[in-house]
Amino acid sequence: MVDKAFNKVKTIHQVIETVEESLKEVISSAINISVKTSKLECTRAQALASDFVTKNALVSLTIWRIVNPHEIVSFPEAGKYSEVHDFPSSYVLLRTLFEGCVNMYYVLIYPQTADEKELRLIMWDRHACYESAKMGEALKYKQYLIDKEKSQIEIFKERIKNLEMFNNLEEKEKQSLLDTHNFALNKLDARVKIAGIHESYYAYIYKLLSNYAHSGAFALRQIHEIKSPRMPKELTYLQMIFTEMFLSLTLKFFGEIFPKAQTIIAKNKRLLEIIEFWDSYKKKKLKVYSFNF
Repeated sequence: MVDKAFNKVKTIHQVIETVEESLKEVISSAINISVKTSKLECTRAQALASDFVTKNALVSLTIWRIVNPHEIVSFPEAGKYSEVHDFPSSYVLLRTLFEGCVNMYYVLIYPQTADEKELRLIMWDRHACYESAKMGEALKYKQYLIDKEKSQIEIFKERIKNLEMFNNLEEKEKQSLLDTHNFALNKLDARVKIAGIHESYYAYIYKLLSNYAHSGAFALRQIHEIKSPRMPKELTYLQMIFTEMFLSLTLKFFGEIFPKAQTIIAKNKRLLEIIEFWDSYKKKKLKVYSFNF
């Protein structure tokens, strides 16, 4: 676990080795939990939670593969017996993991009343239909398929109107709720705070990751910062730390929604220790210099 790594070792490569061990534990556990809960009877909310866990487990596994590359044998142009450390792509994937964790909390845990929970699920499903219709139009799908998605959107609007909380809103709020195609009523920075994650994570981590996601000048410049064969590994330890963090929080949220998943988690003392650490750590202001050597 990262706190033990920083307290007990002195060099970055020792830190990487220690963090790799705990990250592997979390990824293995996430895959195991995903498999064991995938065919269990559950509610719509629990099914969506399972989707979040599966998605974030797969993303974390891919980050792991980038951090621990195998020799490239299919592409000899890369160099015989070479290993490709694609650290820029790991940043892009980490952004996906970060957003998945935050959105999971916002949609499934943040709502308090039955109406609020139902509204979040309806808006999530409506957003999926909207995006499907837009992509269908862009890719010139058959019109009946696009119309089917648009028809479902109208059904979701009617379901929103039937919610008791909807009738208690001002007319302007009602219309805004019906007109929006987004699943969230809050922007990402606000959703980060709602999830109990310190705002500094959005200010620094999301900004950093977005540079790589958008192939910005800063991200491309970093490619030329590699000065030795050891440096690519050094440029992946932040990804490992935060992959462990956001996947651990994903599992924590899943346990809150799905008691059967919590039963599995509770049997793994080491996993519980890691989850509890990150649940506490997420509330603290991020001090990036503490991760530098």
